[in-house]
Amino acid sequence: MIGERLRGDTLAAIDAAFDPASVAVVGASVDTTKVAGLVVPNLLHAGYRGHVYPVNPRRTEVGGLTCYPSLLELPGPIDAAFIVLPAAQCPAAARDSARAGAKVAVVASSGFAESDTAEGRALTSELRAVVADTGMRLIGPNTNGLYRTPAHLALGYHSTHSEVLEPGPLAVLSHSGALFSVIAGRARSLGIGLSCFVSVGNEADLTILDFLEHAIGQPDTQVIGLIIEALRDGDRFRDLAERAHARGKAIVALKIGESAEAQAAARAHSSRVAGDARLYRATFEQCGVVAVRTAEGLATAAALLRARPTITGSGIAAVSVSGAGGALSADAAKRHGIPLAPLSAGTAERLERYRRFSPVLNPVDLGAIGSENAAGVLGILAEDADISAVVLYLYQLQRQRPNRIALAQAFAAIARVGKPLAVLAPGGIDPDEDSVYRSAGIAVLHDTDVCFEALGSVLRAGTRPSPDAPAAIALSPASRSLLWGARDLTETESRAILAEAGIRSVESVVVRTADEAVRAARAHGAVALKGIAAGVLHKTDADLVMLDVPPDAAGEAFRRLVERGRAGGHPLEAALVSPMLRGGIEVLVGATRDTGLGGFLVAGLGGIHAEALDEVALWRIPTDAAALGRALASTQLGRILASSRWRRGTRVAELIEILLRLQALMIAADGIQGIDVNPLLLRPDGALALDARVTLVRST
Repeated sequence: MIGERLRGDTLAAIDAAFDPASVAVVGASVDTTKVAGLVVPNLLHAGYRGHVYPVNPRRTEVGGLTCYPSLLELPGPIDAAFIVLPAAQCPAAARDSARAGAKVAVVASSGFAESDTAEGRALTSELRAVVADTGMRLIGPNTNGLYRTPAHLALGYHSTHSEVLEPGPLAVLSHSGALFSVIAGRARSLGIGLSCFVSVGNEADLTILDFLEHAIGQPDTQVIGLIIEALRDGDRFRDLAERAHARGKAIVALKIGESAEAQAAARAHSSRVAGDARLYRATFEQCGVVAVRTAEGLATAAALLRARPTITGSGIAAVSVSGAGGALSADAAKRHGIPLAPLSAGTAERLERYRRFSPVLNPVDLGAIGSENAAGVLGILAEDADISAVVLYLYQLQRQRPNRIALAQAFAAIARVGKPLAVLAPGGIDPDEDSVYRSAGIAVLHDTDVCFEALGSVLRAGTRPSPDAPAAIALSPASRSLLWGARDLTETESRAILAEAGIRSVESVVVRTADEAVRAARAHGAVALKGIAAGVLHKTDADLVMLDVPPDAAGEAFRRLVERGRAGGHPLEAALVSPMLRGGIEVLVGATRDTGLGGFLVAGLGGIHAEALDEVALWRIPTDAAALGRALASTQLGRILASSRWRRGTRVAELIEILLRLQALMIAADGIQGIDVNPLLLRPDGALALDARVTLVRST
């Protein structure tokens, strides 16, 4: 729910998990080839200063520590319990942990809801019952643990829990514990330390959003990395992202996993082409969250953001020590959708004094300018308000160490400006140079595409849309009755709903016999016939559409549709007869509702192009006209409508108005699962829906 507050004990429980005075390891073993044998050694190796109580009735000692037969026989209360037992024993152990005073229990074991068995789901319910009965909070199950560097707490069994990690500003909150080593290793190579890590597992109680709220409040955390399988509450995520932004903290998100194809097959086009990953990227964009596609990109983006840079300007400055590096940077920037900033008149004038035999342009070739002028040139670029970030493509042309150190010092000096800076050195650099960059908090990268993926993600998230209050519509009692009914709407009913939102549809007549089809067709020239059959969402896929039918052939066309429906197992109930319309462009517009993330608008080229081209723009609801226009401008559809060669009527403004009307409809009726208008025909006399379908939440 929007504005839902955490239960009062949640943040205190997370505090106890990350900085416990005492920990019980339930199921501790001396066999370090097993998960249960790794937890106590990891805690001790990390230098954890609190009390560690191994619990195992079959052992008297684990890791040189006294081992206790049960949680109820410990010499003192505990703050946290780490449970690594067979799944069936975990609920009882969790209950005993609460009796022993634990504020939080970490259930590492698998075999719960993720197993998709009745037994696993029942065990998950038992864990939740412990939380409800005792007030103790729970992390997991199916988690490899957590790590908190200031507390020297390595509470888990991942290989990285056995390492002593450097403290730093990066918090990593993950649905996947397996990626801990990837992120930690990359962060180490980039010189960015870790404040904390947690694998939330199945989220039987505490969720990744609970940990996000906690991380936002931690003074030692500046960048929060999220590794997400699915979110349960898109509105809460948006609110937390706003809170992080207000506190000057950046969020970098990696979405892993996509929707199953089998699920997509039963959805409207608007939902099918949206896709799970795209919905998340649209959500991240709306919330000003940096969206990356790889674990390497997450760590790199975090390194670029650790100094809380100010993101302004229209593009980057690419700097190199020769022309080749600049050209490669320009190519990579284009691949990742990053513009090179045009040098302002003031910047060009200031750089003119460094000119030798050619103008100073972006990319900037320091080799042509002279390395002795690097400090002056870099300072001018960094101060240009139109330049969002500076990338230095570095390789060794000469062995003179003083020149290379001087360049490093010159680049480090512009860090004071507060813009994202990156050194790209695919061939590596000497340790003394590396030290200069690292001491200034500048990321030294060795992979071109990782560098530009992360940089592009950071720059795209630099400005956050601030939607105006969305318009609302009042639905008639008849429409409200349909939208909260027990079945999906027919096409005729769907068109009536769209009409209430101010979206026009092509004139159509419902016919039930061949003679009725002929009479309806005679009012027009060529017509389109579409069969209506129960359970058929996509008429074209079921071969129930006939186009360009002459009036005299409408009866035969109706009979052929009846035969096709019968052969395909879709007996025809009726057919729609509509005039064939010429001219214009076919567009897909629609809306879809995700269980966790909320509602989205969808737009792209329609008809047969919708899924063939697989390019759409998405916006999380609520959005506004400005955000709609920005995203449309980058699509093929937007470029067509904005082109001076498009002289056939509807412009971008009218399409935006239709999308806003769909948004108002989705807000007015939370029973709508999806709205699919494909195609919407854009014509000189306005837009007309040629096909429309509304699906309901209860029926999907």
